[in-house]
Amino acid sequence: MTVKETQKGLESFFHMATLALCFLLITLLVQGGEGASVKSSCKLEKSTFQQRYISHRIISLAQKGSLFDNETSTRLLERSMFNDVEDTNRCYMMKEILNLVLKEALPPHQQKFKSDMQDVLPFLHDLKSKLNGCTLKGDGSPVQRKIDNVKSKLKQLGKNGEIKAISELDLLFMFLRRYCA
Repeated sequence: MTVKETQKGLESFFHMATLALCFLLITLLVQGGEGASVKSSCKLEKSTFQQRYISHRIISLAQKGSLFDNETSTRLLERSMFNDVEDTNRCYMMKEILNLVLKEALPPHQQKFKSDMQDVLPFLHDLKSKLNGCTLKGDGSPVQRKIDNVKSKLKQLGKNGEIKAISELDLLFMFLRRYCA
């Protein structure tokens, strides 16, 4: 093979590579800049929520918490809290509520529910870290009002609010699965 043939072959290769790169860039632009392998920071793998063992531990902890829940007329988490919240912000809202529960409600009761907490806490902290980059999109005022409402209820109920949050961990898990997976 001569030098000229090698140069022509390289030119042809680089021409084809450039065309392929242009095609890839156009495809990404048509997709809104999101490639198939780019994962949203507000999305978790569905398999995260399909682990039977952890699902069982969360339900068990919620049931044990409900035995101590004296505040039966109040709910921290309910379906109506998603009214007026855009679909794109529902996972963000659940992320913030998860952070609140991990910070305010669970730590004071780690010893009381030690056997279940030792499995549930690392799982919830893992979810928190995976959702760390999840941000609010657009008008965040409805979302912030909902989060503030949960904070207010939790604070108003005091120790009963902490227990309420534990008794509703199954709902938290369900809403995280629904809106973040």
